[in-house]
Amino acid sequence: MQVTYFPYLFMNNQEELALDQLDVRVWNYDKKADTYITSPELRKTLDAIMQTNVHSRWPIKDMGIISIGEPDFREYSPEEKQLCQEVRTILFISALARSGVLERGPNVGHYIATSENFSLFEQNFQPDTKYTATQDGYVVNMWHGGHDITQVQFRAPEYVPKPIVFQQDTNLLAALFTLRKKQKRLYRRIMRATDMMMQAYYNDTKLSEAARILAIASAYEILFDLPESGQRRALRDEFERLFDLPSDPRRTFVTHKDRRGKTHRANKTVKVYWANKFYELRNAIIHGSPVKSDDYVFQGAQRYFDIAVLFLYWV
Repeated sequence: MQVTYFPYLFMNNQEELALDQLDVRVWNYDKKADTYITSPELRKTLDAIMQTNVHSRWPIKDMGIISIGEPDFREYSPEEKQLCQEVRTILFISALARSGVLERGPNVGHYIATSENFSLFEQNFQPDTKYTATQDGYVVNMWHGGHDITQVQFRAPEYVPKPIVFQQDTNLLAALFTLRKKQKRLYRRIMRATDMMMQAYYNDTKLSEAARILAIASAYEILFDLPESGQRRALRDEFERLFDLPSDPRRTFVTHKDRRGKTHRANKTVKVYWANKFYELRNAIIHGSPVKSDDYVFQGAQRYFDIAVLFLYWV
């Protein structure tokens, strides 16, 4: 048997999120286990497995179990595992659309979820034993069996946030499922862009700023369907089309130099100016040019990373 779950989802008071269009539900183990687990033997084993997950020394509460169809804890097929990954992406984008655009302040960390919160785990088990097995790793696939569930602990890294509210943008969810049914190509592009954004949104400080910028730039390239050449110009045009307001302040900046060495300038809104500077930063990283820590901050005031998140989900 197998349980597939989000140990760091922290669903809190939400009992269940039903994604009926996918025949999937994500349910709060502490709130719904009595409903979905009727076998005392199975419940005892799963209780022990859930208690192996700890955060700051304490067992994690309100983890999210993902069930396709009725909760039967079967081992999922490759196609069903792919569906679980799709659900992970959907949950991430719908949560980020709510928490990722919050005004920054001293208490904002209580509400923001990062990529770690959508980590998806699998554990194989048999109800008549006290042992479980785990499998993980990409470069080297690691399988570990024989974990005694009464003794082993799987500790959440200290940097994993613990949001006090489990929230999704329900309007975005509805729109995504409409696209999934009626505009599949656009839906798949949004999912691919979100996957790249998820790579940038880990809270782990071991992920470099350069890697985050390149991942977000890739998300932009996918979402805006930028051409293979002239990407910076195309991104400026998209920003001008989507985001410009008459009241926006304007900047005069260098757009490019032509083959004869002539410098070309434009007077555009600060939003278009940001898009141009963001792509300059991306290009500097790609081509190995020296990039200082200050270069990751726009006009000395706000990180390119934070601004990029706002624009990505205003599209």
